[in-house]
Amino acid sequence: MTPRLAAVKRKRVVSLTEGKDLGSVHEVYLDSEVARISGLVIDRAGLLGGRSWIAIESLRRVGEDVIFVDSVKNCRNKQPIGRAMSNLRGVPVVTEGDTIVGNLEDIEIDGHWGIEELRLSGCRTVVPEPGWVAFEDAAIVLDRRAVDTLRDTLDDKPGFLERMLGVSPWKITPAEREERSLAEQLSTVARVIEPLDPES
Repeated sequence: MTPRLAAVKRKRVVSLTEGKDLGSVHEVYLDSEVARISGLVIDRAGLLGGRSWIAIESLRRVGEDVIFVDSVKNCRNKQPIGRAMSNLRGVPVVTEGDTIVGNLEDIEIDGHWGIEELRLSGCRTVVPEPGWVAFEDAAIVLDRRAVDTLRDTLDDKPGFLERMLGVSPWKITPAEREERSLAEQLSTVARVIEPLDPES
């Protein structure tokens, strides 16, 4: 079974070589160009605290309670690569024709940390192939092939994001969804309507 992204936040990160607790997952990052998880930002353990970046290639195993990396050396003070997945929570998922099919609630990933499934509001899922999804600023855009994979599901198991980031951060209330949906729908409409030429 592949992990869902919501399963990682707040998990402890431990180095295998030193057996040291490095901290807990603060955020999961997505390289939206290739629709693949790029790494994690952790809240460092200890008195000094702070945050560090761990590239996804450094992860050796994601257990029920702990994530293992090879060494403390895999924990770096550098700028994260990609987009914070928490910023994608509730983002509208639209077709190329700007029809809204739902809002992003969670994702599933494959064994190579690529996106295998998008979990949408309204108990819907999309199973895209690489290149079928574009992560834009205001929306996630599906090409027609991805739309063909849209299906209803009754699966209420926590997604990868929920498991990584803690207690249901990706489940948004109906009021939050309505408020966000209206704002994002207006943003999407504004994005596709070209400005009028004042001289025409």
